Amino acid sequence: MCLALYLAAPRPLTTVSSPVLQVERMRGRGWPGDLFGGEQQYRLMGGCACLLLDDTDDEAAAEREAVLAELTAYLMTATEQGPVHALVCWGGDEHKAADTDS
Repeated sequence: MCLALYLAAPRPLTTVSSPVLQVERMRGRGWPGDLFGGEQQYRLMGGCACLLLDDTDDEAAAEREAVLAELTAYLMTATEQGPVHALVCWGGDEHKAADTDS
């Protein structure tokens, strides 16, 4: 099972396709109902963001740091233009009710 990372915003976000970071606009809804209303929805990392977990081996550390740096820069730019919502879940759990207690 993979870690999934999604973004939603009330405006279009920049799509990215680089060796380090991928941000793609989703066709249709990535999650049910009005979790983020009618906002634009995006999938990051091609649907698998497991590299962001800090439990990978040391060989992946440099790649993880590069992804985190580019993701941080992307989010800093995106949030300058207004709010951006993030959904982080295990792949396949997108349609489950959110756990807001943790």
